[in-house]
Amino acid sequence: MNLYNYLGVNHKQLFFDISLLTLLIVAGYLLSGTLIIANGEEIVNQEELSILGIFYNNIKISFFSIVGTIIFGYFILLVNGIILGMAIQTATNIYSIQELFVLLGFHGPIEIVGWLLTLQISMKITKRILDKNSKFPSRTLVSVTILLYLVGAVIESIISRGV
Repeated sequence: MNLYNYLGVNHKQLFFDISLLTLLIVAGYLLSGTLIIANGEEIVNQEELSILGIFYNNIKISFFSIVGTIIFGYFILLVNGIILGMAIQTATNIYSIQELFVLLGFHGPIEIVGWLLTLQISMKITKRILDKNSKFPSRTLVSVTILLYLVGAVIESIISRGV
């Protein structure tokens, strides 16, 4: 049994979602030069960098993606992808490549996989609403998604305090 089957993930949808997210990140990166961002002022509330603050924010966004069906799920992916691209471009002007890797390299991929699995859950919920014969997302898929958000929050909180 492979991981796709174990989690109940549709690999064609996952490939589409990864491709779309990649395009959105590139678009955000390219668009970021047109925006002025905070002129060096602190733009992140330090209280939001706690493990629970980060985890709560990720779960809240995930919940809205799922409850809002796939339409709202893709809207959130659109916003997150563009913001991530803009953040990467802005960070490259502020931090060295090593600092940028530390800031994004450890928790970023974990949260991105969480976003992609959230879309899988959202798609399954949407299909279930439209077709009563469709299956709900597996408990394993939901549990793995929550665990990824928790691990990402722990890593992000620790790293953001050290940089």
